[in-house]
Amino acid sequence: MKYEQVSGERTVLGLLQDRIDGLTAWHTAARSRELADRARKDSRELRLDARRRLEALHRVNDALITRSEAATAEAERRLDVSTPRAVVIHRQAWMREKLAAGLVQEGLLVVAVVEDGADGLGICIAEQPDVVVLEDRLPSMTSLDVLRALRQFAPRTVVTAQVESDASTRPLIDAGATAVFSRRVPPALLCQEVADHLRKRPEHNVAAT
Repeated sequence: MKYEQVSGERTVLGLLQDRIDGLTAWHTAARSRELADRARKDSRELRLDARRRLEALHRVNDALITRSEAATAEAERRLDVSTPRAVVIHRQAWMREKLAAGLVQEGLLVVAVVEDGADGLGICIAEQPDVVVLEDRLPSMTSLDVLRALRQFAPRTVVTAQVESDASTRPLIDAGATAVFSRRVPPALLCQEVADHLRKRPEHNVAAT
């Protein structure tokens, strides 16, 4: 059963439906990709590429299952959608901490902070967060791969990115990023801009600080 939005805001039932839709779509696509990769044995290079993608696929699945179990336990207690939920995906620990603290300061709930793109994707499919902040250089999966998958499996999630080089900006925007920030932008300002993007969307209610 599909849900209906109330006054343009996200509902608990809506979030649960988004999670179900994301999980269903991911497992269908993942099975197709896995079968395709196993069939590709034309050359050593193709085999290595297929193995890399298969390992990333399995890592996404592991993160997705772990997070889904946690999300189910959360739903059994009480799922609160009044506060926008965020996921941070970044290799550098100090930047992850800065971004998480900045988002909390802006009134968001940070539900996960991870360093690996595959882990982050699995969590996002399970959680269906309101916003994701990712960097352009991620292990296991590239930021572009993560972004494209999020657009497919978590379409309501706002995706923002932090880039080391301006050359990474256009591909991320073209792939569906709402905003891209240079690493020269202070983390606190980046988080403020992310919250502003959410405030402009009617289904999100971020209290101004």
